[in-house]
Amino acid sequence: MKMIRAGLILSAVVGVTVSAQAAEIKPYVGMGVGAFTITSKASGPGYGYSQKNTVMGTFAKAGVDFNDYVGFEVRAGISNNASKDWPASTNANYPNGFTWSNKVQFFSSYLFKVQERIDHWGVYVLGGATQAKYQGRVAATVNPSTSTVGKIAYTIGIGTDYDITDHFRVEAEYISYQLNQSTQDFTTGSTKSGFQSANLNVSYHY
Repeated sequence: MKMIRAGLILSAVVGVTVSAQAAEIKPYVGMGVGAFTITSKASGPGYGYSQKNTVMGTFAKAGVDFNDYVGFEVRAGISNNASKDWPASTNANYPNGFTWSNKVQFFSSYLFKVQERIDHWGVYVLGGATQAKYQGRVAATVNPSTSTVGKIAYTIGIGTDYDITDHFRVEAEYISYQLNQSTQDFTTGSTKSGFQSANLNVSYHY
């Protein structure tokens, strides 16, 4: 009888412990909008130029906080088109000049989160990987072209947040999604691209 009673008590304790641990797991969803800085660097024999544009981008996200210190989230988003006009002297392949446009057609990020909370405030660091599809386009009277390529690279970011209610949270963050990814290769040169963002996010925590 004592063994049965002890077994029942142990089962109850384990059940309460598991329930308490499960209660710490908090899923959330959200969205963000911000200034996306898209960089392009082209180089080859007789030419070389670097382009940096800041455009609007947006994304949706879903994640889970395993506890007050560790979480994981997935993001999916797009950016607007970033373009710049270049004179004829930039590249001999385009005697009348050209317009180089670059955008992130779609990206998805898989990010671990390490965080610290004090009352309603929190700070966090994000780290993981991003898969992005870039579209580059040369608009010109001679030799126009369009290319699309997908790349996977490491991602890192930092942010801070504030609980405005028991469920809603606002966040401000800076993220480097990708750097210097080879997005277009030519016979005599190459183009490397990347993008970073400064965001304002809103999330709902269940």
